[in-house]
Amino acid sequence: MAWWDRRSSPARIELYTRWMFGALVLSEVLLGVEALLEAAPHGPVAALSALIVLHALTMGVACARVLDWVLERRAYPRRLLAFVNAVTVGVVVVLAVMRGSGGLVPSQATLVLLAIVPCFGIMPLTMQSRSGRRMLLLIGVVSLLTGAVVMLASWSVLEGVVCAGVVLAGCIGTAFTCRFSTWMLTAVWKLDEARATQARLAVTEERLRFARDLHDVLGRNLSVIAMKSELAGRLGRRGSVDPALRQMDEVQQIARESQHEVREVVRGYRQADLPGELDGACGVLKSAGVDCAYVKEGSGPLPREVQVALGWVVREGATNVLRHAEATRCDITLSVADDGGRATLTMVNDGVRPAGADVPGSRFRSGTGLAGLRERLALQAGTLDAGPGPDGTFRLVADVPLAGR
Repeated sequence: MAWWDRRSSPARIELYTRWMFGALVLSEVLLGVEALLEAAPHGPVAALSALIVLHALTMGVACARVLDWVLERRAYPRRLLAFVNAVTVGVVVVLAVMRGSGGLVPSQATLVLLAIVPCFGIMPLTMQSRSGRRMLLLIGVVSLLTGAVVMLASWSVLEGVVCAGVVLAGCIGTAFTCRFSTWMLTAVWKLDEARATQARLAVTEERLRFARDLHDVLGRNLSVIAMKSELAGRLGRRGSVDPALRQMDEVQQIARESQHEVREVVRGYRQADLPGELDGACGVLKSAGVDCAYVKEGSGPLPREVQVALGWVVREGATNVLRHAEATRCDITLSVADDGGRATLTMVNDGVRPAGADVPGSRFRSGTGLAGLRERLALQAGTLDAGPGPDGTFRLVADVPLAGR
């Protein structure tokens, strides 16, 4: 089921929610037709069944449109909801009149038939309700009106009260189901959006920090270079060659110092510290809802260059878990040989995707991120292994000799 695996968790929940509404449409049709066959054995079953099907289909379309409106994808379907309400009222009135005139046999099936139409018809309205009191008021009004219509059509107070009670119970059940499903789907999409926004803000903050560092390093030096170059030009035009040359020598020296300082900034910006990366990765993963655990095996020391290389592995691995996986847990294990042999870093998460899944924006298929890691580890004679595990996990294993090349 690659088409299912390619979807994100919010998209899967949305698809499940829409399937649920489709199942409710089908259940109304099946329950309605079954009740008609029992309540109207000699009546116009085909015509009444067509009314039930029409009501179910319009209700299903209205639920889909309201769901799109709740997710801010389309305008509010005012006309469609008015049409659904009109169809609901019309079907209830027709059934009640037929019950009162003897067209429907007085039975439990007739009661079910009169109850399911308003119970399902109220679904699109309860999906959009943001107030519990308003929703309960709506349910109460619908129940009372249905009971009143049945009572007036059949001249039986008992039947009206019983029908109102059945409609009340059914409407509460369908309303709770629809409202809870809509709320859960909205919350999941908002959480996914907040997670993406958090990632973008983190990147923006890092860019601002880097820009600030570059400004602090280059701002003063460039100002001095501009001033001394202007001074050298004026001295040269006046014929003071030696002072002008001294100024240009100073400009050259400042330019070389600036070049060195920029390299230091870039080196510091790109440097990855293993303890810091481990703490940062666990913190970021936990804030994104991924349970992260770190275990160190062995007490051997790690050379500085090995820590830097493994720090990059942790950074890239955590980034891939956040961007390209649907993980709920990530285990990080660092094994250091006590005899000074090798260090092995293993990252295992349960958000593996199938090999054929096309993840938009993913770097896993092109391998640029993993290729960069392999290049860094190769400088330390290390290796990198990445791929799905046999138990439905994704494993990233980096192995580096402690003695270097």
